[in-house]
Amino acid sequence: MPFIHPAIFWTGLAAVSLPILIHLLNRRRFRVRQWAAMKFLLDSVRRNRRRLQIEELILLAVRCLILLLLAASVARFTGCAAMDVLPVGDSARRTVVYVLDDSYSMGQKYGAGTVIAAAKSDLARRVGELGQADTVSIVLTSRPEAAKALFGPAFITDAESLQSRIRSLRPSDKRTGLLEAMDAAGKIFAETPGGERRLYVLSDFRRADLTAEADRQALARQFADLRAAGVQVVTLDYGAEDRGNLTVESVELLDDFAVANIPMRIGITVRNHGQRRAENVEVQLRQRVNVEGAYTNITLPAEVLDAVEPGQTRRLEAVITCRQPGSVVLSAELPADELPGDNRAGLALQVRKALRALLVDGRPDPARRKRSESFFLALALDPSGDGDSGVRSEVISAEQLQAMNLYDYDLIMLLDVPVLEYTPDGEDQPTVLSGLEQYVRDGGGLVIFTGEQTDLTFYNGPLYKGGVGLSPYRIRAPKGDAVRRGEFFRLSPDGIEAEGPMRLFAGSGADLTSLVRFFAFTPAEVGPPVRRDPAVGPPRVLARFADEQQSPALAARSFGQGLVCMIYTSASTRWTDWPQDQPRGIYTAPMQDLVRYVARRQKERFSATVGEPVAYEVSPSLMDASAVLEPPTFPAEAEVNLPQETEGARRLVRYDRTDRAGVYSLQFRMPGRQEALAQVLFQRNPDPAEGALAPAGREGVEAAFGSDDFLYIRRAGQAGAAAAAEPGKEYWLYFLGAMIALLALETYLAQRFGHYT
Repeated sequence: MPFIHPAIFWTGLAAVSLPILIHLLNRRRFRVRQWAAMKFLLDSVRRNRRRLQIEELILLAVRCLILLLLAASVARFTGCAAMDVLPVGDSARRTVVYVLDDSYSMGQKYGAGTVIAAAKSDLARRVGELGQADTVSIVLTSRPEAAKALFGPAFITDAESLQSRIRSLRPSDKRTGLLEAMDAAGKIFAETPGGERRLYVLSDFRRADLTAEADRQALARQFADLRAAGVQVVTLDYGAEDRGNLTVESVELLDDFAVANIPMRIGITVRNHGQRRAENVEVQLRQRVNVEGAYTNITLPAEVLDAVEPGQTRRLEAVITCRQPGSVVLSAELPADELPGDNRAGLALQVRKALRALLVDGRPDPARRKRSESFFLALALDPSGDGDSGVRSEVISAEQLQAMNLYDYDLIMLLDVPVLEYTPDGEDQPTVLSGLEQYVRDGGGLVIFTGEQTDLTFYNGPLYKGGVGLSPYRIRAPKGDAVRRGEFFRLSPDGIEAEGPMRLFAGSGADLTSLVRFFAFTPAEVGPPVRRDPAVGPPRVLARFADEQQSPALAARSFGQGLVCMIYTSASTRWTDWPQDQPRGIYTAPMQDLVRYVARRQKERFSATVGEPVAYEVSPSLMDASAVLEPPTFPAEAEVNLPQETEGARRLVRYDRTDRAGVYSLQFRMPGRQEALAQVLFQRNPDPAEGALAPAGREGVEAAFGSDDFLYIRRAGQAGAAAAAEPGKEYWLYFLGAMIALLALETYLAQRFGHYT
């Protein structure tokens, strides 16, 4: 309705009937009495009756129009923008492109329906008003490529079918791709030159979509190109103010690993995009796991946020334990609000059976296993030998290391290994040491224990490499007497890093340091390195001995993407009674923490944003299997067969059409077998930025286009006066002036016609 006060207009329109009613009543006011003296006058009146009737009708029309203009003026007429965008006559040739924003923010509830429902209704109506000679194309922002346009460019031959397709659309789970959609529209106009050209953009024009500087500059250039090509641009803004919208912004693994039967911390971040404080927000957690060969959703206890302030985020932590290894999806869901699309997000994980640790024993003794350097450590890490503790250890000798594929393990532990094969400086050929360096540089973990066999020449030479090698510090000859054991050293309570693997001895556990004795250790020379490498981090001391020099007991450094930890004593009982684990746990707990501190981080990305492709590297055992992917809408949407692709030395399967949020299930099957050999779950979440519902309004659209040379129509929130139209585009003053002019004309005509005395 093109009035700020439509009720006043309708009242004035009804008042137009008053002059007509008065006119009709005046015709019945006189009683006719015949008398002889008026006979000649009546003959004169009969001769002028036609002229008098015309004069009365002219005055009646003027008076009715005066009342109509008065009603339009008081109701503040703002102009009927809908009339400006109606197509011209059927004889004109037109190319019309509609860009329909189908991002998930268009699913916002508004009134009895949704924002996109209003946009689809308008679009269907406008398509029905086009002529058969018109060329029309409809581009969705979720699929902006011209080749994938919903319809066109083509002539309108079956408007009803197209309208039916429009009404069946539903919001995608993607963000607004306005720039790409307008670029696609520009290509369509370039392919269909000539005639009138008009672009309609139907969107909610959210502030969050129009504020990115790079997108605004590109959008302004695209708009300028369209106008230079003679395209008229019409924007229909359906943006409605957000009353209260909460968004699950992220679900993430806070620990470095997801291991079966080991509690893991999950972080859930909730943002309040609304304008009201949200209180007692219940976050429902679910776990999708494989139960007897079929995936099912298990409802977990809900978490509650006491309050989330407007525009703020709150984060909660949940501790979840996965009882079996394999692919798992953990999801968080909020109560229903005005925008359902961002109330749920998930995290897909590949839960491991255990972390794999390779223990390289520098002095193995199969006959007397307790004399081996690895005995107590392997017992602490994997007491049952089957990985139930979360760590699966494997022991080899130093000679066997060369034949091992290090990348099969999450960390390598060198236990009093005297020397590794290396090449002198300047020579570049594969050796055990160079392979170990590359393994750590690529993200692997390395732990080094010293001992009686430590070769100072090797450790201070190729292993330290002037400060850019694997060893954090240079070392000296052992300090203490491991044979007589008359004197011993302890850990310094003040030298324990609280966040490190020795945290058991920090803070309230400081008294535990008196229960561990070190009869000998390898002193480290703490000093500046000779050489520097930006890929090699500076050493950090995580624990110290309680000797006079406060010598490092445990030091760590980053090396490429991996981490190295060096413990300056033995892993066996040769130099310390620590491995005896008395009281129970005093050795086991720090060693378990050490593994989790150093081991290769879980970098596999099974969760991403909608639109990011699914990619999975096929293991050799699955190369003969067929890959099938079930989309989130399965079985309503059919499964997809994926070919295996070769990329260098790897074989991959890819799926690019991840336009829907939810779980994508990738299965590998052998011919003739119903059950899957392997199944991997991928999660795609909607972009949480689309949940910011604050509309940009005309000013925001003008800033994004870099111009005001377009027609702007507000199609939502018209109940408020400010939203009904632009204040600068009201026409009531013109109507008021026209009404005054008509009053003067009515007075003149009434006197001229002799109707006023």
